[in-house]
Amino acid sequence: MALVEINFDGVIGPSHNYAGLSPGNIASASNAGAVSQPRAAALQGLEKMRANLRLGLAQGFFMPLDRPNLWWLDSLGTDMVRAESHIQAAAFSASAMWAANAATVSPAPDCRGGLCHLTPANLVTMPHRSHE
Repeated sequence: MALVEINFDGVIGPSHNYAGLSPGNIASASNAGAVSQPRAAALQGLEKMRANLRLGLAQGFFMPLDRPNLWWLDSLGTDMVRAESHIQAAAFSASAMWAANAATVSPAPDCRGGLCHLTPANLVTMPHRSHE
């Protein structure tokens, strides 16, 4: 069986923002509060995926998740009206667009048993990623 490498991208949704939610992340901190352009960012991401397809590469994608995440807020015992501002921002987080941060892929040839393994990232330490 031939191995196929697949590139996955998260499509940027309308809640894309620069809230600076990732402490210790230089890019997050330096862009905190900047004006975002979700539509332009989504179109840029789609063009990147189309370019991959034109090159004959396999391309997968993850659709944006519903935001704000009202289920997550409810699980915390709050809602958009009562939540603190950093929790409100986390409920709008578009972090799912960072598909590369979701897991580490270990290709089948590198694994005992010849099977591909996915090691999910530990997202529970960052509130804005904990509900992904």
